[in-house]
Amino acid sequence: MRSLHGGSVSSLSDVQRSGFVALRSGTAGRLRLMSTPSTPRKPWYKKLWIWAIVAAVIVIGGISNLVNGDRDEPDAAPSTPPAAAATATREPASATPSDEPTPSPEPTPAGPSDEERAAKVQTALQDAFGGQTPSEVYASDSSLWYGYVNGVRVENGNAFITLQVAADDPNRKDLGEGAAQALSTLLPAAAVDGLGWLIVEDASGVVIDQKQPRPIT
Repeated sequence: MRSLHGGSVSSLSDVQRSGFVALRSGTAGRLRLMSTPSTPRKPWYKKLWIWAIVAAVIVIGGISNLVNGDRDEPDAAPSTPPAAAATATREPASATPSDEPTPSPEPTPAGPSDEERAAKVQTALQDAFGGQTPSEVYASDSSLWYGYVNGVRVENGNAFITLQVAADDPNRKDLGEGAAQALSTLLPAAAVDGLGWLIVEDASGVVIDQKQPRPIT
């Protein structure tokens, strides 16, 4: 029993010793692990693979910008085709002169002169008195204004009939007004065409009276 107990004690002692040794060994190992300094970690900016990634991103971005920039640039304006440039600088050929003569415009016929108009008025006036001259009428009846007519002229579109009457003649006004009134309706339209006024004046050129022509015939 003792020997058994003694063996048991001896066995327990061996077990305890073995556990103590193991415990000691584990504790020593942990102590060694705790006492061993750990290797410090490198900061991120010192890692080569990070800078490799950054460089790759920069290179890819630069290539993309170049490609997009070339694509966005407008096409250059097309140069003028050689054929169009030649056409633009080519001088027009001179026109061949025509053999046919160019017709000149017909001249506008000129109207009658002042002398011709005056002669027409004087002829119409003489015809109105049966072809008699003023001197012939004066010889037969000195009270008629026609017997005092001494000349007819046309100036500036107006007919001037001169009576051989002095400025102080008492019959001057009656003769002049009677002549102007009679002449306005006595002369035909062909004789007074283009005339504005029929002006009766005395021997000194002073106007006695004037009327616009109103021909009846």
